[in-house]
Amino acid sequence: MSCSTSSTVALAACLCVSIPRAFATEPPHDSACPKHTAHRTPEEVLQDHAAAFVSGDPALVACDYSDDAVFILPGSVATGRDQIQATYAFFFGLAGGGIGLSLQSLTTAAETMLIQYAVDSNHLVVSNGVDTFVIHDGLIVAQTAYLGGFALK
Repeated sequence: MSCSTSSTVALAACLCVSIPRAFATEPPHDSACPKHTAHRTPEEVLQDHAAAFVSGDPALVACDYSDDAVFILPGSVATGRDQIQATYAFFFGLAGGGIGLSLQSLTTAAETMLIQYAVDSNHLVVSNGVDTFVIHDGLIVAQTAYLGGFALK
């Protein structure tokens, strides 16, 4: 099944935020988060974030965000670690494991980073993803994401 139109991408992004929000019951456990997060450079945050993403562990991914972080997708906003963790949990559920991430480009300006990437997993593909991160004090405080070329396998 292919979902390649921009309206399908917007729908997928909306589902990735709206549906998990209804099931979010508790924030990620800070005890599961690495202790070094406040001392990371923006580049280190992005490296850790990519490793957490590939692991498919939404709690570990949420560790990269500040408590009041904002994650913006077309038509949807997740605010705070608990909503962000739920968003990733839903995405990882759709992905079905076997997540691969390929960085196509990286542009940086101080604490702001823009990445273009591709994701391939057991059940979905994102062929032209574009995310922007604002990183402060070793944590992501804002992120935008566009899942370009989103398709279910």
